[in-house]
Amino acid sequence: MAPASVPSIGFRLPGTRTLRERVETTADETNIAVLALAAAPAGTDVVIEWNRRGGPAICEPGSRLLEHSHKTPLANGLAAEIVVAANKLTAVTASRRSLHMSYESIGAIDAITFPPLPPLLNEAELDLREGGKRWRVPFSVAPAAVKALPLTAEASDGGVVVRATAFCR
Repeated sequence: MAPASVPSIGFRLPGTRTLRERVETTADETNIAVLALAAAPAGTDVVIEWNRRGGPAICEPGSRLLEHSHKTPLANGLAAEIVVAANKLTAVTASRRSLHMSYESIGAIDAITFPPLPPLLNEAELDLREGGKRWRVPFSVAPAAVKALPLTAEASDGGVVVRATAFCR
């Protein structure tokens, strides 16, 4: 069986579940959208977008959530969990994919990795916190559509071999 191709995330193993539909919430003048999710047997990857608008768009004093930093979001004060039934899956890693700032808006896209979702549960909630601020985004997952074609292609040059095992357009 070919791997699933998840936009914004990439290829994942068969059995991967993806976000049923884009979800978002707004709290404390900050909008959070879940752009992509891949719940694979080995772990769960989530891509989120933060957006704050205003004139000027500013963060709370002491907030480091949407400031330029070389630290990862988790090292910069973000706490992230996925709540599934009575269980909590704590974020393992997070990275900032992009950041934008202007007079009227501040925003970022972050990729966060969690342990695997339980296989039979398809409803969960993303719980993000910074200081006293909290954002909760309920979401549901469904089996991923297989959009990749298996390949057996390779090229070698100077002792380096590159193999393609799947392709998705």
